Amino acid sequence: MEYLRRNLHHGSIVLVTPDGSHYVPGHVQPDAHWIFTVPRAMGRILRDYDLELGETYAEGGWHSKPGGLLNSLEVLMLNFGETKEHVLRGLCLQLYKIIQLGNRIARSYRNVAHHYDIDEWVFRRFLDSNMFYSCACFEEDNLTLEEAQFAKCRLLVKTLLLSPGQRVLDIKHKRKKT
Repeated sequence: MEYLRRNLHHGSIVLVTPDGSHYVPGHVQPDAHWIFTVPRAMGRILRDYDLELGETYAEGGWHSKPGGLLNSLEVLMLNFGETKEHVLRGLCLQLYKIIQLGNRIARSYRNVAHHYDIDEWVFRRFLDSNMFYSCACFEEDNLTLEEAQFAKCRLLVKTLLLSPGQRVLDIKHKRKKT
């Protein structure tokens, strides 16, 4: 809150936290309403304003009063656009991200081990005989899982113009929402 109070020179923001507390840093119009519904959204925005402002809005972490999104964005841009302080804050955030990168790499290794360092018999219980681990292509309703997996392979070969001996690693990435 102190950061907003110190840096809000144009307009005002009515800030509502998930617990219902109201803060009004700023002075005059344009008036913006920033209503947080998810506690972690505020911290995410502070850590990476450029990415998380939009991400947390799209995820429902915050909203404005009806018709007030434009006012909210106007106040934010007037006060936190490309200024020296914003650039300095951005540099500090980049340093923070570099420090956190080591933690993400270590966590990634743990996640991979947790999900894939499993005995093969476990995978054989729910995968087809060729051990396909990604989605199938059901061209017709009555296909078995194995038939649909081979249909996917045929589609990949045709789409990628693969030649005999070439290999494909099929990975589906799903971003975890926080």
